[in-house]
Amino acid sequence: MSTMSKNYNHRIEQKFVVQHFIEQLRETLRNEALELFIQNEEEQDQEVDAEDLDQNALSVLFPNQDAAIVLTQGMRELAIGDYLETVKDKRFPNKSERRVFVKTIADQLLSVSVRLESDLAHVYVEVSVFEESEADFPFKKVIS
Repeated sequence: MSTMSKNYNHRIEQKFVVQHFIEQLRETLRNEALELFIQNEEEQDQEVDAEDLDQNALSVLFPNQDAAIVLTQGMRELAIGDYLETVKDKRFPNKSERRVFVKTIADQLLSVSVRLESDLAHVYVEVSVFEESEADFPFKKVIS
């Protein structure tokens, strides 16, 4: 068992719970007092503003675009079919769980991990290129 799996609990939430999270996220993204923090995995335990994150990493994903604006727009368009899983980082028991979605944003298929704090004014986002081709999306409708 890897260290990574020892530190995280993965689960699939009920559809109505995920839908409620998406609605809360959309409402929060409309809030003018919103603080959006873009993180990488190593920074999950720290508050890192998008301006302080390594801009090289973001510029690869979003060349010539403001990452915070692009991600905010992408998160506003999240749908229940984009949901992959819910993850709890056991190293930080007092922090909220992250909901993981897979969404095409700015022509990139991305894994977008979102943690919404209980004050509904702080959103933490971790973004990475999605590479898993055989993912099981619990609520995605399959068209045959």
